Amino acid sequence: MTAGSGFSYFEQEIETAEAGNLRGELLALFAYWSEIKSDAVGPAWSEFDWARVPTDLIKWSGVVDVRADPVDFVYRFWGTARTYFETRDMTGHSVRDLRPEVKAEKAFRDYNLVRERKQPIVYHHENVKNFISEGFSYSVLRLPFSSDGREVDAIFAVAEFPPAMLRSAYQFYEYERRKKKSPKP
Repeated sequence: MTAGSGFSYFEQEIETAEAGNLRGELLALFAYWSEIKSDAVGPAWSEFDWARVPTDLIKWSGVVDVRADPVDFVYRFWGTARTYFETRDMTGHSVRDLRPEVKAEKAFRDYNLVRERKQPIVYHHENVKNFISEGFSYSVLRLPFSSDGREVDAIFAVAEFPPAMLRSAYQFYEYERRKKKSPKP
């Protein structure tokens, strides 16, 4: 992915999420989701218990409601770490409102992939960097939810940063935050 804003060049590996390609707290969350989904595309959102989400992941979490005709994804929940990095709370907003626009387009594609495949997806982002941060890596897990067992109507997304990578992640996003606030020439 490239963007003219100094926003990252990075490689992204996309896989159907399964126990073999997850680790740490994402694996624990996936195991819980698998336990409550039975044979459906995903469990109903009403079955989900936030107390089962590892505490460190809640601030990195987001939940979108899937809208149809036209397809859109609107945030129902937006974690506090996401608010810090985006410089605003996206609760109630479409993923199309993310900035820069290239990020909105990527988020839309990622959520739509889960909706179309009706499967959990894991994204392993490698070597994320900008002009001031060292490269860092992280994973994002997206889990589908379904009220009727067939169509995806909500998606839970969560990022997990290895502890050694958090410093670089904060440097990256602090730079992006400052750029948003600086006046354009």
